[in-house]
Amino acid sequence: MFFSWLKNQRRKTLLAEPLPWAWHDWLRGNVRHYRHLPPQKQGMMQQVVRVFVAEKTWVGGGGFAVTDKMKAAVAGQAALLALGMDEPYYFDRAQSIILYEGPYEHPARYQRGLGTIAEKVPVYGEAWYRGPIVLSWREVLASGRGASDGRNVVLHEFAHYIDGLDGEVDGSPPLAGREQRQMWYRVTEAEYRRLVGQARRDEISLLDHYGASNRAEFFAVSCFVASRESLAQTTTFVSRKVVHPLCRAREGLCDRIDTRGRPDRGPGWPVGRTPRQPLLDRAGR
Repeated sequence: MFFSWLKNQRRKTLLAEPLPWAWHDWLRGNVRHYRHLPPQKQGMMQQVVRVFVAEKTWVGGGGFAVTDKMKAAVAGQAALLALGMDEPYYFDRAQSIILYEGPYEHPARYQRGLGTIAEKVPVYGEAWYRGPIVLSWREVLASGRGASDGRNVVLHEFAHYIDGLDGEVDGSPPLAGREQRQMWYRVTEAEYRRLVGQARRDEISLLDHYGASNRAEFFAVSCFVASRESLAQTTTFVSRKVVHPLCRAREGLCDRIDTRGRPDRGPGWPVGRTPRQPLLDRAGR
């Protein structure tokens, strides 16, 4: 109780100061949606950015120097997922962010014939349950400026984080009420199977075929629709029969997710995998 009160007091003190003018420029330049948001939503994003930047532990991977400008870009893009809530949401369980200058590498092994092939796999980002969120700054910048061909690594990895708030990263975030959970399953399962079929047939689809890998990746891929044109093409999955809490990140319709989640399983678990198999979002996916 005391620590919660202390945290709220620190946030009030932090938010009492206006956002530095340079940060406005950073958000306009590196969060492409920011300039299109109404003033009220811009103000909410500013609050999230101030607290997010101040409270997270920021680490540069491989000696990379992380600046406030980079922190604001990550925080601003992540904030898009929560702009539909009544109150600002600060991603409290995401305690640390690791930024690499570019794609970083993970060792990987796979079978080919009778032998085992070992290689290094380039990675743009990954999210660990109750652990760090790891990102490539180069990809963060491209995503924020609209130069990443409809992908956004920040939204993708933070979608995994939100998916895991109920203790399982399975493509179903914690929703309020039985009716919402039933509707979620009915609509998302149909669209997931549709995407799997499109991927198998190598058909053009609104959602990236990477989302057909499993339901967790489907959730993370579907939560970001980058452009007005793509948004206009969304199926009933996004806009008609159900209001998808995350997919319409542009409007920030995240108000139906219960961000309190369930009791933690403890730190150090990679989302959706065993400790030896972290969830990788690989370059060239």
